[in-house]
Amino acid sequence: WRTFGLRRRVRTSRTPAPAWGLGSPSWCPVVVDGSTGGTQIALLGQFEVRVANRSVSIKSPNERALLARLALEPGTAVPPDSLIEAIWPHGKRPDDPARALRYHVWHLRDLLEPDRADRSDGALVLTRPTGYMLAIDPSAVDALRLEAEWNSVRMLEVDLQHRRDLLGLLLDAWRPACFAESSMPGPLSEAAIRLDRLRSAVLADRISA
Repeated sequence: WRTFGLRRRVRTSRTPAPAWGLGSPSWCPVVVDGSTGGTQIALLGQFEVRVANRSVSIKSPNERALLARLALEPGTAVPPDSLIEAIWPHGKRPDDPARALRYHVWHLRDLLEPDRADRSDGALVLTRPTGYMLAIDPSAVDALRLEAEWNSVRMLEVDLQHRRDLLGLLLDAWRPACFAESSMPGPLSEAAIRLDRLRSAVLADRISA
């Protein structure tokens, strides 16, 4: 599992993660690895999720898209329309997309929390009046954590070399989003563009430091 804290040694791979090639958008393999407690989600490079004490392979591209979209706004209810757009961005949707979305939410909950009570939301993917919410802290998502750490570095009063070193750690960890290969419009494509622009901003900060 990758770690990204500024006070910890960052271990990353510069080898691009492979695409799934299953429909559109294309996806990297998703591995849910629960060797330690808590929940952690990596959207940069290989899409990985850690859930306490379990390892799960999420095979459905639709459920990978659903989980990625929820992870971009943890703790916030994401409207069904936005989730539908993320899962089926190219317009080829099922006859009843709202019903299909409910099925994928149910199945994702089954994968993440197979021991939850029958007919319950569980503790991770919650139903809210305005949509569905992933109940984790933003710091549990690598892309959001790196953005927060970048903002922290910009506020630090340190010498230039120290600032360059910290920004270098962020750049080493900041790989393309797993869904960046999608050429289809939609929330995930927009998020990939935003994450790429954020990395460019970090690089510009390092060059000017």
